[in-house]
Amino acid sequence: MSDKSKLLYYFSRTSENLLQESINTSHSTTTNADKVNINEAIVLSEIDDVSSPSSSSTTPTLHNQNEIYEKSTGENSSTTIASTNNTCELLNNIPINDSCKRDPGRGPIAAKEFLLLGSYQPNIKFPTTNHRHFCHTWYQRYKWLEFSEMTKKAYCFVCRFAYSEDQSEKGFTVDGFDNWSVGIAKFNKHQAASSHKYANDLWVNTVKNHRKNNDVAKQINKQHEKQTSDNRLYLKEIIRTIIFLARQGLAFRGHRENDASENKGNTSITQH
Repeated sequence: MSDKSKLLYYFSRTSENLLQESINTSHSTTTNADKVNINEAIVLSEIDDVSSPSSSSTTPTLHNQNEIYEKSTGENSSTTIASTNNTCELLNNIPINDSCKRDPGRGPIAAKEFLLLGSYQPNIKFPTTNHRHFCHTWYQRYKWLEFSEMTKKAYCFVCRFAYSEDQSEKGFTVDGFDNWSVGIAKFNKHQAASSHKYANDLWVNTVKNHRKNNDVAKQINKQHEKQTSDNRLYLKEIIRTIIFLARQGLAFRGHRENDASENKGNTSITQH
């Protein structure tokens, strides 16, 4: 075989081998792709098989959860409505106003909240106890006397204000007084007691100090307002001077501004 024939034979075999390798490669790729598709189909079918019972079991679970939620919501809503109704009834039964807050039946501590208002003396039709009742005229005679609409008893405002568990009389501070047949005698005796006099002096001095502090605060506010007004006037004059010098193109300051200088500058001259 000649050299030329050998070369042709070599190249033909080489091309055939390359062609065969490419065919084998494409076939293996197709086979692998088919295998992948088959595997995907199997996995998807398994997922469908697994998900179908779980979804069916999940559905009643969700239904059960919804039923439980609806029941709990219904119970909570009914409980909330009931509690709201009870709260409304309580609020309707309690008169929330200053009269209720000032009522001496609330106890001694409540008196400190109404230092400047003093005794609580409602003008009402007083209830009768053993054919006797509280009298309106007692208000004028005893300025410290007050009546509770809650307990239907009388109290002492100044003693409630300066309440001391050891010294204050419980009958006019905590328990209340309602023996109207001996009312005047009891009131006179209480008014003459040292504990009542101490409480009355304490209340009077506290009111004076409170008003004095308010007067001092008012005076301070007036002085502050006056100073603010004066400062505004000074500021207006300074601004007016600056505008004038700027429009005229004049210098603001002089060469020397000490006391010995005859020309301290235009700013100082225009402000005096």
